[in-house]
Amino acid sequence: MISTFAREARAGIYGAVRLAARDPKGLDGFNLTVAGFWRSFLAAALALPFFAVERMAARIIVAELDPDRRLPTPLEDLAVYLAGWPLAAAALLGACMLLRRTDRFAAGVIALNWLTVLTQIAVCIAELAAAAVPEGFTLIVISVLMAILVFEYRVLRIALALDIAPAIGVVAAITLVDNLASVAALRLFA
Repeated sequence: MISTFAREARAGIYGAVRLAARDPKGLDGFNLTVAGFWRSFLAAALALPFFAVERMAARIIVAELDPDRRLPTPLEDLAVYLAGWPLAAAALLGACMLLRRTDRFAAGVIALNWLTVLTQIAVCIAELAAAAVPEGFTLIVISVLMAILVFEYRVLRIALALDIAPAIGVVAAITLVDNLASVAALRLFA
């Protein structure tokens, strides 16, 4: 089972990289079966260590910039992290239903899940760099977040077979749902 997952993870991440580079053959790297759909959520386990390091770096930055600000506990961060994966899939399902692309929903979720491993690594590196150079925090983090939006757009545009405007709308919807969920969780835990 572990070697099967390792092969699938490697192929999924490689497929996400190819899609981000605008190569439609990246879809060939995904296991587009029902089992592959559900196993793609195990990408959350691969990305979790990078998320944990990113949150530690964020704590250092916030402590320096705003020492009185209350941050979520690591357990609260974990709850928000874990909830984000199915929420992104639910947002994607809604978008696919509106755009009449439900036949591409599984491919979109699988692609997005494997891409999220890479984006979490990028955010982790950005936060570590920002912690090391606090005066560059805004530029570093915003640059990485903008790049992530571009890569999500590229991946979802191919995976869902969308034109430019609908693909931008899907990325905007997923980003909005993710941010609203984070804000709601912070208010809930406050």
